[in-house]
Amino acid sequence: MVADQVHIMARDRPMGSYPAPRGSVRVKEPAAPGPGVEEQHSDLGCCGMVQRGGAVAGAGIHISAVREELARDPGSVALLTVMWANNEVGTVNDIEAVAQLVCERAPGAVVHTDAIQAPCWLDAGAVMLRQPCVADWVAHTPVQLELLPAQALSDWYARQPAAARALLRDALNLHRQQTEAALALQTQDAEARCAQWLLRHARRDGEAITVPIDQPKRAIAAQLGITPETFSRVLRRLRETGLIREDGCTMNLLDAGGLRALAGR
Repeated sequence: MVADQVHIMARDRPMGSYPAPRGSVRVKEPAAPGPGVEEQHSDLGCCGMVQRGGAVAGAGIHISAVREELARDPGSVALLTVMWANNEVGTVNDIEAVAQLVCERAPGAVVHTDAIQAPCWLDAGAVMLRQPCVADWVAHTPVQLELLPAQALSDWYARQPAAARALLRDALNLHRQQTEAALALQTQDAEARCAQWLLRHARRDGEAITVPIDQPKRAIAAQLGITPETFSRVLRRLRETGLIREDGCTMNLLDAGGLRALAGR
């Protein structure tokens, strides 16, 4: 799907015993749709479900075009679906205006929007995990700031079943770790990455803070984006500066504060 495409599901196909969905889809699409759009239309066309309309400007859908389409037979419209935003080209459609228009012209229809690409800036994990955002965001062009109350997200999370909350928490932790790793490759040197890895895997054992080395050092080096030789040199420097001590397969963190400073936390 692209950001300048509208699908309107009509009520003009009778029910039948065949598995094809009821109704047809009238599509307002860009002048040069991509392969993904063509495939969707081909699949629907095999069922006789697609009625193809004229092009809509590539900068986004035009409300006038939606109004014209609805005016053809508003009583036949069952569903209108349109992408909210496209994170590749920056197109943002006015979903509120589309919804208002459907309420006025086809009140019996349902409005659906694909918003999966819209909140790419939203770091929900920071709210759920009660931790600061991993990265700052800088806009190089004019933007519209949307505020989402953190408490509303926390309240929704609290209402979920325990198993769902645990699954979501694990997914958010993993996503955070992946984001930190990606940023580290761009902004941190080998020592900072190593310090961050040690802190992430640290466990408190009474007064001691330890990290079990339960995987080959070559594998750890790969996670950090450095060679095994560089990883060994970094560990030696950390030992020499009194930040860590190695005891067999266990790493003792002697100065967690120093490691945090090194990692830039």
